[in-house]
Amino acid sequence: MNVDDVKELDAIEGDALEAIFKRQEELMVKYLAIDDSFKPLLSRLDVHTRDTKDIKVWPVNLDDYVAQVLLKETAWRVTEELTESTQAFHDHADTPQHAKEELADALHFLVELAILVGIKPDDIANVDEGNDMLRAVMLQAMDIPKGTLSADAYGVVQELGNAMNCLKNKPWKKSQILTDGPRFRAHLIKSFYHIGRYAWTLGMDSDDVLTFYFKKSLVNKFRQRSGY
Repeated sequence: MNVDDVKELDAIEGDALEAIFKRQEELMVKYLAIDDSFKPLLSRLDVHTRDTKDIKVWPVNLDDYVAQVLLKETAWRVTEELTESTQAFHDHADTPQHAKEELADALHFLVELAILVGIKPDDIANVDEGNDMLRAVMLQAMDIPKGTLSADAYGVVQELGNAMNCLKNKPWKKSQILTDGPRFRAHLIKSFYHIGRYAWTLGMDSDDVLTFYFKKSLVNKFRQRSGY
């Protein structure tokens, strides 16, 4: 199953970015039971069951090296999906559908990263009541100078790298270093604007981003049910 198999979406009510965060957290709760990436964190929290529907493991402790490993792995997944997107575009520039689907995958992991550290939609975009936060992010993203698709993708990677560079703790270190939380959060938030710039370069507006995200989320739900 892929996004082409999703013909219609249910109406999405309320703020688009909040809807994305809500759906991603639903997916994360399901993945807790099946994704081994979470195993060390669950063990760290003295959780010894995979029946995790009522367990909240986020926001994580930014100073815990076990949590830092998970955050860095998640950031790497964003990078992988972005490179798949750029490669798909370069291979099939006349049919960018697959590149947009891979961007949706990258957004899934980027939102997951934000949820893991307690960043909320209104931390990313403060807007007046009645205005849509996803649209606000996309509009602000237009202030970032447009480059090539690969250059725009690297803008996301650069901010993620800057954020991950704040996580200094290692399992073998005897002395642990406190994380500069504000700096970490600032770089992670900036990555949302850069992924918005990337989406513009792909020819997507905020409605397209929302549609592709939710189509891919339905694909992921199907894969969870089918044991993919």
